[in-house]
Amino acid sequence: MGANILVTGACGYIGGSIVADFARHKGGLLETARIHAAVRSDTQAESLSTLDVTVVKIDLSNPYALAGYMIRNDVSIVIHTATSIDPEVAQNLITALKKRREANGKKAFFVHTSGLSAFDDNNGWPFGLVRDIDPVYFLEKQCTDSYIVRQVDVLVAEQTQAAGLTGLIVMPPTLHGRGSGTWNRLSPQIPALVKAAIKNRQVYRFEKDRIYSSPSQEVVLTHISDLTTFYAQLTEAILQKRALPAGMSGYYFTVSHSVRWWDILDRLAEAMHARGLVDGPTTRVWPSDSFAAEALGVPVKFARSIWDSSPKVVCLNKDLIGWKPVWNRERLLQSIDQEIDDYLELGMPKSSLLDSLRTQPQLSVGRIAYANFPDARSTESSVFWVIFIMQIGSGNTQNNVAAQTGLKEGKKEDERVSMQHNTLK
Repeated sequence: MGANILVTGACGYIGGSIVADFARHKGGLLETARIHAAVRSDTQAESLSTLDVTVVKIDLSNPYALAGYMIRNDVSIVIHTATSIDPEVAQNLITALKKRREANGKKAFFVHTSGLSAFDDNNGWPFGLVRDIDPVYFLEKQCTDSYIVRQVDVLVAEQTQAAGLTGLIVMPPTLHGRGSGTWNRLSPQIPALVKAAIKNRQVYRFEKDRIYSSPSQEVVLTHISDLTTFYAQLTEAILQKRALPAGMSGYYFTVSHSVRWWDILDRLAEAMHARGLVDGPTTRVWPSDSFAAEALGVPVKFARSIWDSSPKVVCLNKDLIGWKPVWNRERLLQSIDQEIDDYLELGMPKSSLLDSLRTQPQLSVGRIAYANFPDARSTESSVFWVIFIMQIGSGNTQNNVAAQTGLKEGKKEDERVSMQHNTLK
């Protein structure tokens, strides 16, 4: 009988692709594993009905429900892709997995999906280049207050170790390509550029920023298929009981290639002009940041920063599991036509980040924004949800205090609704 693996965010871009690829995986111990796909709605559950997986609609804010499910189904591995920015959800999953470990004494593994934006100086990273074999945990711990992703990373490293679990943190860069999942199949960066170009009949670029003005500096990228291959190889290594860096040493950077955004935009202009989607085969400079913001669908202060993340990292731990990505710079540039096709077929992907910036930009504070999303964390109420953003400049202390107060009020509302729910049972 194979292992039981729970994947959160099973209808997201990353989680959905992991679930689909794991369900079709052939060979090794992963083929015999049972995949449990955690979703938030009946509609999402229905979308997974074509896959050979066990679908569970479960509230990630309820550690008791999570523990019960993990114990009943003997879950030994949790792959958490639902959010990299909510410490409460991460803690709930770790607590639940600890209960499962205590129930039967078997080892348990928690794989957390974070992001390399944690090491971008736009987001308050002060240490420059970092390798995943460096003491990353201790570096992150020195600057958790300036970026929520680092705060959650530190929590995962500390709490998995305290709970007697094996914790691993996977950190992808900007992603591209069509996912293999059933619900959300695209990452928003390139589709947003295509949409803006069609609307304005022109592919635009920023005149100057830290990436474009430096020929040697490139944005780091990974194709979604390479990322799911990494997860498959990491999971196989876990199932084979191979010794892996874990806990405070368990960081895994997953970069497959790098490229300048200008190179992507040049190729995009050529391809879209050939299709008659824009009027010219070359890029032009955005007339203004406000024009760019309106076209891209984000507040003006984020128009550059969302497409300007360039952490300086070196990936070495990938060699321990034999990960060899197949995508590179040349293949990406050759695939721009496919990126256009994917947008024309699927439209803009669902992105809580871009949606929140469009609808509630006034809630942005420092490098963290709190937004009110129905059903974002709970199926029973609207709660305060934290969205990470890449903001130029320093945070505002007064606004950060206000935001933290708002988050506490949101948690109080969660508790009130939960009490009402329990009373009705």
